Amino acid sequence: MGKARSRSAARRGDASSHFYTLVDKELRRARAKHPKAFNSEPEGWAVIQEELDEYRDALRARHGGPKATCIAELVETAAMCRRAFEDLYQVVPGRCQKCGCTDNTPCVGAFGEGCGWANRSQTLCTACVQPEPRRRRRR
Repeated sequence: MGKARSRSAARRGDASSHFYTLVDKELRRARAKHPKAFNSEPEGWAVIQEELDEYRDALRARHGGPKATCIAELVETAAMCRRAFEDLYQVVPGRCQKCGCTDNTPCVGAFGEGCGWANRSQTLCTACVQPEPRRRRRR
């Protein structure tokens, strides 16, 4: 019952898989350069807005020139949208929800020691755990 895909549909599929590959590569590069997770929705929005502004500027400057800059800005925008989703809404085992540290990039404490996992699901590191307030002893 299914129809064979046309050549143009096959090319679109190849192009979109190439686009997602570029987004993955850009996201890995951005996380390596800026390993700390987005702290808030406004921060995520600001980064995405900055990338959209750069895309708009590339479109205005292009005037029939090469599309490579526009494509690169779209890839960066998509990567930051994905990063905002992952950092702010998706719980990923092995990455702290507050600071974004991982097993490979742990937080460094005041004495040079690395952090560890504060919970079994590995979503909160020991550096981000709020210490419980001390209770006063009754006399």
